[in-house]
Amino acid sequence: SSDLVTFRVSTLVDNLSGGQANYTWYTNGVYQSSGSSSFSTGGLTNGASTYCVVSIDKVNCAVVQATSNKIPVTLTPAPVLNGICCDPYVCQANVVAYSVSSTNATSYNWSISPSSAGTVSGTGTTGTVTFASGFNGSATLSVTGTVCSETSAAQTYPITVEPTAQVPSAPSGPTTVCEGTTATYTTSALGATGYNWYLNGTLQP
Repeated sequence: SSDLVTFRVSTLVDNLSGGQANYTWYTNGVYQSSGSSSFSTGGLTNGASTYCVVSIDKVNCAVVQATSNKIPVTLTPAPVLNGICCDPYVCQANVVAYSVSSTNATSYNWSISPSSAGTVSGTGTTGTVTFASGFNGSATLSVTGTVCSETSAAQTYPITVEPTAQVPSAPSGPTTVCEGTTATYTTSALGATGYNWYLNGTLQP
């Protein structure tokens, strides 16, 4: 682990003149450091056990040694995120929730680019995007996961923001037709991908 871990040990030393405590630190039985009642390291592996041997040296007395409890370390691996789900096509001004899963992340950071595409809320597995009413085109949603001080690689998700359909133009076509004939009418609306036609208020097939 690259995280710095600090171990500390406390001893009870009486007030006899010349009393002195010396500290020697070991990890998995291998000497690491001496002199201080604390020991810091960033090189631990999963399951490593660290302990301290305390030597108390008093004037005119034999040296007394004590060994601390062994402290095993369990390392938490860096989080790994799975893909973002779900809707890759949205309309302007829509509010859409996206989700992600992770092996062990405890918090999440969501973002969207460009920033003009909208805003993202949420620090958990769900990020809710409020798409801007004036934006259409391509956007990218990103999320990272964090546990302890470890941050995952970012997961990205492309999104296409479609413009909201505008009010269609008035239909154009013949205003006078003969019974039994076929007439064609046309209209257009910015952003529309489909149209519903009505005759006297009735939806036509």
